[in-house]
Amino acid sequence: MPKDVDPRYFNSIDEATIQGGMRSAQNSFWANERQLLKNDANERTLCGRFAFHLIGEFPRFDVDIEYNRNHAERDYRKKLWDRNAIRAILEARGVPNLDERQAQGERDGLIVLPDIIVHIRDQPVNLLIIEAKKSSSRISPDADRAKLDALRRELEYRYAAFILFPTGAAADRIGNGPDWFTFQ
Repeated sequence: MPKDVDPRYFNSIDEATIQGGMRSAQNSFWANERQLLKNDANERTLCGRFAFHLIGEFPRFDVDIEYNRNHAERDYRKKLWDRNAIRAILEARGVPNLDERQAQGERDGLIVLPDIIVHIRDQPVNLLIIEAKKSSSRISPDADRAKLDALRRELEYRYAAFILFPTGAAADRIGNGPDWFTFQ
């Protein structure tokens, strides 16, 4: 059943509400999915399970992982147009022919898959966008942060958060602390 959110309700959601929902989802994730962190599971797996815990915190919204649709684009794909973000993402991916690919991205838009979004499908109701990185990743989170900032601006998400999943041995050291995610 399609979801719908009254604009007054949407506009009443403040950063404290978002942080509270994120913290609650984090607590539930930590209690139920910690083995995934210890096993250094794939980032998609971690995001999927974290999104599962977010659903209960934002029941009036759709919570999706790697959602690539944008109702406002002609071809219905979620694209990024910010040239600095495009370059940062392509560099982090180690894309050959960087200048050529950047020019193509600026001309056609770079198709992107946000890790997690809290929104209403097929409506311009974008509450929260989340990018995540595992602590064991060899790729710098800088590209994810640039992507996050550009998507927040371009697709008008009210809030953005970056999650650093503590994986492997870090899952035992870091625990459930306030530094697990940050807001942009």
